[in-house]
Amino acid sequence: MSTTSPKHLIIAAACALLVLSQSGCGSLALIDVARTPQPSARSGEIVRSTADAEGNDDPVIAVSNDDAGINDASIRARDSFDEFAAALARPTQAQASFMVKARFAADPGSDVDGEQWWIEDVSIEGDAIVGRVANDPTYIARLNFGDTVSLSRDDVSDWYYVDNGLLVGGHTLRVFRARMTAEARAKFDAESGFVIND
Repeated sequence: MSTTSPKHLIIAAACALLVLSQSGCGSLALIDVARTPQPSARSGEIVRSTADAEGNDDPVIAVSNDDAGINDASIRARDSFDEFAAALARPTQAQASFMVKARFAADPGSDVDGEQWWIEDVSIEGDAIVGRVANDPTYIARLNFGDTVSLSRDDVSDWYYVDNGLLVGGHTLRVFRARMTAEARAKFDAESGFVIND
């Protein structure tokens, strides 16, 4: 994982851009960074969600590099990754939707340092975390939706899975949800497909 410079990077979180868009996550249609009421891609990080079942583009949002809540959540995710790995190694019938969020360096000359996306179809092979990119990259031409990637634990910024309908992990997702308006949070909860215990 590369060191973050003073520029900003791009962060992915399922439905997390609802924080700034104050809309629901049902269709997960693209939310243009230029139209978000908070920082632009030049002054913040971008948050992405996984694409929906119809293959619609995923939402995007800007977040600051020095966002203490997101940074702390990412540290908690890395510190608790063994919990994810253990569940992934022996999932119960009630466990599903194993996802990892990771950072990737942006192309040279980009307005941002990197992007973070959710990775699906996750497996752990030795020290490597392997999976498929579950987002359409914006600032990284070398990767596309569905490409297979190999990560280290240091690249992990979040993880989650659903256990009997309850979200386990999702550290950054919980931060974004807590920042939503009551109306946006209610819509998110109704459409997310899982329950978040606070």
